Amino acid sequence: MSEQVFPALHLHRATTVRSHVAAAEAVIAAMRVHPEAPLDLAEMAKVAGLSRYHLDRVFREITGISPRQFQTSLRLNRAMRLLLTSSRSVTDICLDIGYESLGSFVTRFTQTFGLAPQKLRGLAGELDQPWGAWLDESALSDLFEIPGEPFLVRGRVESTAALSGLIFVGLFPTPLPLGPPVACCVTRMPGPFAIGATPPGSLYLLAVGIPWSERPLDFLLNEQTMRGAARQPVDPADTREWLVALRPASPLDPPINLALPFLIVLRLLKLTDAPLHVSIAELHARMKQGR
Repeated sequence: MSEQVFPALHLHRATTVRSHVAAAEAVIAAMRVHPEAPLDLAEMAKVAGLSRYHLDRVFREITGISPRQFQTSLRLNRAMRLLLTSSRSVTDICLDIGYESLGSFVTRFTQTFGLAPQKLRGLAGELDQPWGAWLDESALSDLFEIPGEPFLVRGRVESTAALSGLIFVGLFPTPLPLGPPVACCVTRMPGPFAIGATPPGSLYLLAVGIPWSERPLDFLLNEQTMRGAARQPVDPADTREWLVALRPASPLDPPINLALPFLIVLRLLKLTDAPLHVSIAELHARMKQGR
């Protein structure tokens, strides 16, 4: 059947897509009001005006993840913000966002951000300065040089807006990034990229833009961070060039629960065998000396 022959078919499809987007936006808006009081699927379906089964399917089609995953992402993002902007204890924050078990909260937070809550808070105090003050081009090349591995993912990053800073490109085992990437690279501008030491199997390609003017703390608190993802799962055995288009955040995007600045600095410290309190200038000197 042709949409040219039946123009109303195209209109119907467009109307359906708009109604699905509106339903997902309504549910997400309700989630954001009180992330500490999770909605169950029946409550979400009532907000959306859909059946529970239909909502779950539509929500996954629109956002790429389930309603429950989106809701958990919002709760953990709220916890991260409280850790970085308040003096409340980890236990109090756990309760603030609706978790009843401290152990479950710490485990889920660590799996998601790649750092335990207390570790994230401690590192935040160490990195309260703009990216450009502690990470230069020589450090980038040393941190993310491409090893001579058989699996490589190559592609190109495009951007809908000018960006003066870093572009992080990472591969993750799930559509919603959890923990450190399985492989990654960092570039200074839109254009080609290559990720080495890539494990085989189906992976998800995500990119985020990080302005030089931001402090690492700002990156975690900035809900408008530019981001993009490949349109389909990436197989490293597929030699095609993958396209990732950076764009501003939309209401349908889950928060980026990824402690990139701190994971990069931890890698820097590991490569140089340096203590946490060492200065960034000294880290660069150690790296240039091959330590």
